[in-house]
Amino acid sequence: MESTPPFALPPRMDTGVPGLNIVLRGGLFPGGMYLITGPSGTGKTILGNQMCFQQVASGGAAVYVTLLAESHARMLTHIGSLSFFRADQVAQRITYVSGFGELETGGLQGLLKSLRTIVLERKATILVLDGVTTASRLAQSPLDFRKFLRELQVLIEVVGCTALLIANEENRPEIPIENTIVDGIISLSDERHGLRAVRELDVVKLRGSDYLRGRHFYDINRDGIRVYPRVETLLAHRAAPSVDPDDRLGTGVPGLDELMGGGLPANSSTLVYGRSGAGKTTFGMQYLVEGLRRGETVLCAGIESSTTMALTGRRLYPEFDAAVADGRATLLWWEPVEYYLEGLAEELFHHVRRSRPRRIFIDGLGTLMAGAVYQDRLPTFLASIYDELMRCGATLVTSLQELDGGNFPKATALPPVAHNLILLTEEEAGHELRRQLWVRHMRNSGCDTQGRRYLIEDSGLRVDAAQRGLRGES
Repeated sequence: MESTPPFALPPRMDTGVPGLNIVLRGGLFPGGMYLITGPSGTGKTILGNQMCFQQVASGGAAVYVTLLAESHARMLTHIGSLSFFRADQVAQRITYVSGFGELETGGLQGLLKSLRTIVLERKATILVLDGVTTASRLAQSPLDFRKFLRELQVLIEVVGCTALLIANEENRPEIPIENTIVDGIISLSDERHGLRAVRELDVVKLRGSDYLRGRHFYDINRDGIRVYPRVETLLAHRAAPSVDPDDRLGTGVPGLDELMGGGLPANSSTLVYGRSGAGKTTFGMQYLVEGLRRGETVLCAGIESSTTMALTGRRLYPEFDAAVADGRATLLWWEPVEYYLEGLAEELFHHVRRSRPRRIFIDGLGTLMAGAVYQDRLPTFLASIYDELMRCGATLVTSLQELDGGNFPKATALPPVAHNLILLTEEEAGHELRRQLWVRHMRNSGCDTQGRRYLIEDSGLRVDAAQRGLRGES
């Protein structure tokens, strides 16, 4: 029987905050001391209480100590509407006390004595000290405050209690003493991007563990705090799926598969680009319907409207509603309001891992891209999304509306992650609107890049493979 390594790390403590355990690579360590810092209004008190109630739900006990913070009555009123709050646990398993009196009369040592007594009496597994900035400012010297933190650290290590120090960091350019002593630092912020306000969480330090570095978005809703780990850090360094180069998926568009050597390569991503009305949505739904006819599971996601996707699906495939009802087809629609990309990705991955679709169509990629807070992260974000979907066995088609009015956009203007590019163009010839389809490129595959005329009929798009376009590729 193998012996336990002498310096093995203890099991992690569940924070009870969706997404935060992922950022922390499993949670916090029992017996550790962690600093939660940020300006007023960023949710520090909610985060501390949410972790306390999680500990109680897991069979532990919590002590929440305030120093010149809001009254306990006001605090409980504010968190009382959140789903994690349990009124019957207050004073039973969660103890709220004010430590300012002990701090004011006995200094840091008086506060430490009070903390030692209540932690031992309540057999606390988590201690929250809300307002540690007040303690640092009332300390006689930086050395006294450092000694206080060291003695508090010894206490929690001995009893196996995790300590959260909550500090209100308003305009403090210096590095606080507690930053160098604590085992981890979680920084909360509320940033302005134009008219939009976004909340961001950053794990600055975490002893004994790696973690997902950088900023991650978070929300405060009726369930408390929810963290959205940044996709490109969460999915980094994943092995690529093995691909059979001869495995092709028919598009369902008559005359097109021949131009692409038999269809779209399996586990690839294809971008369909064109102006509004060029048939991008019809193309994508036609691709999914072809999969349904072949007995495959499919998924369609969009930001604009699910109505258009559903109507197009019914027009192309009378049994489309039945396919949705029995789970062979999934329609996923996001409202065009302010959102975090990670939230959309999380929901998409949930449905993909549940239904394991062979084909995926994402309609309106441009609208999704426009909703990004940081536009410069889009290439790595999209690459991570595409790779994960293909790793799940899907072959992906996305649509993007024409950006600049030109028929042939520069490569730098398009997402760099698409393996294959199909352009749908239109031009007026007298009184006739002539549509042309161009297979601009396919990765690791030959294709006919000459433009072909196409029609949009009740049955969908149809390419006239014999009728070449009026102008060559530019």
